[in-house]
Amino acid sequence: MNVTFPKVATGALLLVILALIAPVHAGSPSLVPPTETYAGKTHAQWLESWFTWIFSVPGTANDFPFFDTTGAGSGVNQGGPVFFLSKSWRGQKGAPPEQRQATVPEGTALFIPFTGIFSANPERDPAFLASDNRAALKAWGPLKFQLVVDGQEIPLDSRLTSPLLHETTVFSLPLPSNAAARSPDAGFGGLPEAVYPFHSLEWFALLKPLPVGQHTIHVYGAAWVGTPDERVTDVRTTPAATLPT
Repeated sequence: MNVTFPKVATGALLLVILALIAPVHAGSPSLVPPTETYAGKTHAQWLESWFTWIFSVPGTANDFPFFDTTGAGSGVNQGGPVFFLSKSWRGQKGAPPEQRQATVPEGTALFIPFTGIFSANPERDPAFLASDNRAALKAWGPLKFQLVVDGQEIPLDSRLTSPLLHETTVFSLPLPSNAAARSPDAGFGGLPEAVYPFHSLEWFALLKPLPVGQHTIHVYGAAWVGTPDERVTDVRTTPAATLPT
């Protein structure tokens, strides 16, 4: 079986972070340096965790994070020091932005994906998967991303040599029996209980935790073959003690 996903989910991502209490505190938003670890994990390890989360979400095809246009499942299987945001595979040129919602506890970093490629084939050596994916990225041509947080632009490097482009190879990526990705309508051709070996190249950033308060995060990038992907997500940040158990 060969499962390759060349469609890029990238573009303008606008998150309006609404707090229950307290005003926004002063301070410049910033990224975790891409060469540093965060909460004991490298960025490549967080990329693996992101995919583990994506493929763990249960339900139908519409519940798969890339297809969740409302954010209804954004909090499913989340937890820990990083909250995973999702890309979209339904962005179309001229289409209105997707409207999403999420609830994030304070003190939690945000995983913000820009674009990337991943593939799996149990009959091929991971090195060949990596070579194929790198060749595909080169064929896409130059990309440009923009990240603005609370009106402050954070410079991004979208080159193939960018430190924001991370790579991971997973030799067994489990898929629960009820995973949304395994739904016949998800478009993956009927995935088994584990995808292996699995290789990915992804541009993403870890945004350091924002203080409780209202924030606006705007991510813009030229998507695959010029198709924009715009998402608007309202995120409510709350003290961890107030989150439902």
